[in-house]
This record gives sequence, structure tokens and C-alpha cells, in this order.
Amino acid sequence: MVARTKKPAAAPPVRAQPEERRAAGQDRASAGAPGSEPEVKRLRRAPRVAAAASPARDAGFLTINCEPYATLYVDGKKHGFTPIVRLTLPEGAHRLRLVSSVRAHAEKKMRVRIVSGQELRKFVKW
Repeated sequence: MVARTKKPAAAPPVRAQPEERRAAGQDRASAGAPGSEPEVKRLRRAPRVAAAASPARDAGFLTINCEPYATLYVDGKKHGFTPIVRLTLPEGAHRLRLVSSVRAHAEKKMRVRIVSGQELRKFVKW
């Protein structure tokens, strides 16, 4: 019996990169026009954007828990169910609204002041 050996898999053909094709004059734009120079396009850099402010300098954190759990709204925007740990908020005053998950139409409203770089903790019992 003759043992069969596997043939090494043939490597796929290597295609020239667009830069290499342009240098060789094989670009699609110049393929049809003999003797014509390929058009060179210069790319513009995107304008620099200022880095985002770090949360430690311009923002603070809110940790809130309720018993039983509730839905949290901060300044009218829903943020989910409690407990919520270290929610990043901009520095300043904010309106909180907690809607009970158990008691129908029960909600509590409060105002809080977030201090930059600090965490405010709240616990609400219905």
C-alpha cells in the first residue's frame, strides 16, 4: 500500500494593492487611455476635534437605590431601574423622579446637586 500525503494547499494569488497598481500604471482610470497620467487625489485631513471632557473634572456621579425597585428619570430622561450605581451626570442641579414598580401611580420627586468629581448616594424606601 502506498501512503497518500496531502498536497499543500495552493496559496491564493497575490493581488497588487491600489498604490502598487497606480505606480505600475495599471489603475482602472488609466487602463483605457494609453499614455494618460493617472489622476492623483490628495486626501485632506479631518479637522481636529477637542478631546471630550473627562468625567472627573466636569461631572459627578449618582448612586441610587430604592426598596422596592423603581424606575429613575433624571431631568425627564429615563435611566432604567434601580439600583443604579455611579451614573455620570453633569455638575449642577438635577430633578429626579422615581416611579414605583409595585405601587400603582406612586412616585417621588426630589432635587439633587451634583458636585464635580464626587458621588452622591441616595436610598429611598416607599
